[in-house]
Amino acid sequence: MKSFIRTFSSLKLAVALLSLITLAALIGTLIPQLRSPDFYNARYGMLAPWLIRLGFTHLYHSGWFVLLLLLFAINTLTCTLTRIKPKTKAFINPTVEKPESALLTLSPHDSFLSPLPPASARDRVLSTLRKHRYRSREKTADSGIHLLGRKKTAGRFGSDLVHLGLLFVLAAGILSSLGGDRRNLLLRPDETASLPEAGFEVRLDKFETEYYPDRRVKDWKSTLTILEDKQPVLTRTIEVNHPLSFRGYRLYQASYGTDWENPILKLTVKSPTRHGFAQEIMIKNGTTGTLSEEGLEIFARHFIPDFALTADNKVISRSSEPNNPAAFLEVRQNGQNIFAGWIFARHPDFPRSHKTEPGAFVFELTDVHAVQYSVIQAARDPGALIIWIGCGLIMLGLGLAFYWRPREIRLILREDPSGTLVIGGGGGSGNREALTREFNEIISGLRNSL
Repeated sequence: MKSFIRTFSSLKLAVALLSLITLAALIGTLIPQLRSPDFYNARYGMLAPWLIRLGFTHLYHSGWFVLLLLLFAINTLTCTLTRIKPKTKAFINPTVEKPESALLTLSPHDSFLSPLPPASARDRVLSTLRKHRYRSREKTADSGIHLLGRKKTAGRFGSDLVHLGLLFVLAAGILSSLGGDRRNLLLRPDETASLPEAGFEVRLDKFETEYYPDRRVKDWKSTLTILEDKQPVLTRTIEVNHPLSFRGYRLYQASYGTDWENPILKLTVKSPTRHGFAQEIMIKNGTTGTLSEEGLEIFARHFIPDFALTADNKVISRSSEPNNPAAFLEVRQNGQNIFAGWIFARHPDFPRSHKTEPGAFVFELTDVHAVQYSVIQAARDPGALIIWIGCGLIMLGLGLAFYWRPREIRLILREDPSGTLVIGGGGGSGNREALTREFNEIISGLRNSL
């Protein structure tokens, strides 16, 4: 048992564990958490399987991170318990009697001779200490009357309250890691997502993006409806930093995006051989549109919002913004293939195409309409209240440790042929000048009154 206490009360162990937890938290900040495997494969390539297997993609819920928190909690608890026992004993039953030599080693200290007898001097000393808000204890011994005045004694437990607050925070972290839930819901307007564990569904009624005059995004707002048994029970608009709370879950406005998988393409069909011929057609990506009079069937096979080619000629989208919209069309006329290739909204005269019958028709991508979706983060954190309690204890402990420093004044009243010899010394933590100033004020007052 002693070896266990010695090991887990080690300051070196505390520093090592805290360093590992800090490093893990840094990694968790750099690596996006709780995304799909496809996301990690696209971003990290060959490293993705290892990151997933080692828990770096769900770091705060991984077993090894919970183990680090548990070890640090045991270390903090052991340190606190080994220190709290002697502190409590000294708080409840302090040592009043100390030799004269011990008082003379205190800084500050002083002594003087009073003409009053010890009993009268004792009453005056106790009265003076009370005026300065010191609580006094006394003990009579062969060496004289020993007096101990103390104030702000609760300050000695400031660091222990900080440790207790850390234990609450660690317990909340472990509880949240084991029992918490955090997921992203990608919702388009009028779509509904289910939270089976919560017993309700979330429907996105409306999503809107607000912009500054220079077209920078100002805010995202989602109007959500909570459904229970398919019946609406609550409707509220959420935005960044203003979540919706319902039955232990908090719904945050996490992000937004544009549904480039299902955009509606506006195409213009022209004919170089027929002056003034131009017809418009709206086609949803992945579907076929027809111009029956011309016998045309136009299939929109792919759409890329920001077209680019890699070094090995692989088509990619450089971003999710429509910086270079492009669509791949396959066109048939009366059952015959007449066009297959990319057309570009920004570069209508430079399509990457292969035509089986050149010059029949020209296809232009004139507009694209895609709905925006909202990314709602649904989070259940059973340790949230415990974290608030822990933070409160930490703040209280820091306040006591830094602004409520304990002070002690010890006095020995020893009988002397000329009256009473008063020997005093002061001790405490914190502002030494303030302690010395108060001690000198008390001793000066006693000199005048005794």
